[in-house]
Amino acid sequence: MQPPVMQAPAGRPTGATVITVIEGILGVLFLLVGLFVGFIGGTLGSLAGANGEAAAGGVLAGVGIVFGVIVIAIGVLYLLIAYGVWKARGWAWMLGMVVSIIVLVFAVLGLSGGVSVSTIISIALPAIVVYFLWTPDVKRYLGRAA
Repeated sequence: MQPPVMQAPAGRPTGATVITVIEGILGVLFLLVGLFVGFIGGTLGSLAGANGEAAAGGVLAGVGIVFGVIVIAIGVLYLLIAYGVWKARGWAWMLGMVVSIIVLVFAVLGLSGGVSVSTIISIALPAIVVYFLWTPDVKRYLGRAA
């Protein structure tokens, strides 16, 4: 016999709340980092261009802005997952699995650079999300067969 599952007051499983919090925090952090990287890349590029190195400045600004847009897009994906799980949307399960597994793969590949607190966190958070997405109560909550 399984122990009773703790649920939030509105009938939302605790696992869904954990997923929403993790993905929401990651989404906001990625948005802020993306804006920062895009701003810094553009600023450094314009400074390099002002010093007479226009080609290098243009490349630096372009790379910074493109990288910033990619990071912002990842942040938007995290926020979409958080919203979808919070509102019990069925598509959130698949999107959460795909994004979390891709992030896990890159995090494990990042271990080649050595183990640090950031690599452990970058593996632990998506692993927690995948675990909770596979729990029967969260799957039922998101309209998937448990």
